[in-house]
Amino acid sequence: MRHLILVISILIVVFNTSCNKNKSKLAAIQFGEVKKYKPSFGSNPYQKILNVAVELQFNKHAVEKNSFVELEWVNENGGQPKDFTFYVNGTKMLDNSIRFNARDYAANPKVELGLQFKEGSTEDKYKGYLKVKKSDLDRIDNADLIAQITPEIFRWQAKFSETLHPIIKGLIAALIAFISFHILWFLLAKPLFFPSFKRGEFEVLEPAYNTIKLKGYKQFHLGSKQKIRQGFLSKFYTGKIGQAMREYDFNITLKPFRRRGNIWCRIKADAEVDVDPRRGTIYNFDELDIKTATKDNIKMVYKNSKNNKRA
Repeated sequence: MRHLILVISILIVVFNTSCNKNKSKLAAIQFGEVKKYKPSFGSNPYQKILNVAVELQFNKHAVEKNSFVELEWVNENGGQPKDFTFYVNGTKMLDNSIRFNARDYAANPKVELGLQFKEGSTEDKYKGYLKVKKSDLDRIDNADLIAQITPEIFRWQAKFSETLHPIIKGLIAALIAFISFHILWFLLAKPLFFPSFKRGEFEVLEPAYNTIKLKGYKQFHLGSKQKIRQGFLSKFYTGKIGQAMREYDFNITLKPFRRRGNIWCRIKADAEVDVDPRRGTIYNFDELDIKTATKDNIKMVYKNSKNNKRA
């Protein structure tokens, strides 16, 4: 009786291979995964071939006798897989069996096995075994062909999945990031770094009665000496800057100031402006007196609509 040995060793050179152990302790041929994208954007998952490189090593006696082994691909139930087309060295197989002659692989033992999903394949993890169908050998690796009629040599696995196209995933991730950023910005960051007046106004008593509303502005300027230019993005992300009394050539800057749960008004006037107070915080019913370069007197009173008290 001839004692011939066929050793098949898996080389990890394939697309998406892994190293999981089987409960049966058989080595696994990991073909990897084919993804069907939705929408496809022109991609065709049924044209992709998953390849695995293996080596077939026959001993010297097997080469001299030109022994052979015919291996068969079966699913986990032992039947013929219906969802794939198998390839050997890039050549499409007519069925699920492969015949290897020892002399063909004496010089170059490398073989490339391929698997291609057929149209209509459903999302699943496919697996099965590589079995000995026919052989004139007594032993293949650790399998005794005399004791076992069709021993299983290797497991194989392949996965077919349906998923959103990476472009769509990227757009969704970008949209989520965009929305999250704006929620955090407008709810947390903007009120912290760019607070705005929630209420309040200046009632102009002299020289003519008028009302200057502060609500909604992050900053307000009295006078036209400082030119205010603000683009849409600045208004949208940081808040509006308001301006009144453009007929006067001075600048007084008003900003919101939070104290004891209320937002009051902080004033800062240019050095050449004759104003009282010049700097500090203005509370409810505080007066503001301005004397212009042309000796005009402007008298204003600050009112916070929510508070009747001075501070």
